[in-house]
Amino acid sequence: MATRIQRSPGRITTAAMQPLLSVLSSSGVDPGALLRGMGVDPWAFQKGQSRWLSALLTDRLWQTATAHQPDLPLRIAAAVEPSTFGLLTYLLASQDTIQAALVGLTRYYSLLSEATTYRLDMSARSACMTLDLHGPRPPSVESFAVAVSLCFVRRQALGPLGVREVRLTQERPPAALADTHRTLLGAPVHFGCATTAYVFDRQALAVPLRRADPALLVLLEAHAASVLAAPSACELAARVRDQLVARGVDCSVRSEDVAADLGMSDRTLRRLLQAEGTTFRAELDAVLAATASESLARGGGTEDVAAALGFADAAAFRRAFRRWFGTTPRAHAAAARGVTPRGR
Repeated sequence: MATRIQRSPGRITTAAMQPLLSVLSSSGVDPGALLRGMGVDPWAFQKGQSRWLSALLTDRLWQTATAHQPDLPLRIAAAVEPSTFGLLTYLLASQDTIQAALVGLTRYYSLLSEATTYRLDMSARSACMTLDLHGPRPPSVESFAVAVSLCFVRRQALGPLGVREVRLTQERPPAALADTHRTLLGAPVHFGCATTAYVFDRQALAVPLRRADPALLVLLEAHAASVLAAPSACELAARVRDQLVARGVDCSVRSEDVAADLGMSDRTLRRLLQAEGTTFRAELDAVLAATASESLARGGGTEDVAAALGFADAAAFRRAFRRWFGTTPRAHAAAARGVTPRGR
């Protein structure tokens, strides 16, 4: 039986992850160390920087961060302000009504993420916001995607949203977390549903927003349109590196598998990388080298690092390492610590 290859759910901007990293930092976790441990350069997450990452990678970040704090996505979502996500949240907050804000969300969410889409449907008495989280996604991501949109609009509104129910595809969590969902979302929450959505009163669509600013909105929408119309600045090489990390850094990964993740043929992947002046092998080596260097600097042994990166044995890893850095793993690690290694 042929193995079904799971494609990437899309891309997410580093700006979308800033609230999570800020909360981790305030709780004593070093975001830089966490990112480096995943093979991601923390520089990309500095304020003023913005780049696209594979959603598989950002999903791993959510999973790692919420392993011991399962309610973290809900708490972060509840605190989102107009300044949190820059252009997108300022644009939504400047709309005149709840309906305008939700329609704006469906139009402009791709400023922040290509991995989730929103759709607003209306009937005579109710309205339904349906979320399409592309590909299988962790429960933490689903909870955040629902809570961040619902809570943001509710906080900006000058009247009740009248949420009737929330539908989540994830399995029912432990009682305490299920109660947190219900309390924060302000409505009955149904787990194990076929779709992700929330339903609210149709009349709430006319409720005005507290920060409505028609003049500012014109400027923001013009800017958003220009951003969305511009060609993507994301180089394929960067997407390949992100995908290699998202898969779990391994020396045996094949270019055809990464190509399938990115929705293209292996031949197309190689051709486009060549046009950028690089190759799949070079990008894989770059990821392996960076991960190996960081692991050794943290005190990892040569044999352990070799096994973690999928090498057949330590000797094969040493040969590759000398090709990357021109020295041995032990000497490289010692130099990073500022000491002179004894022996070989």
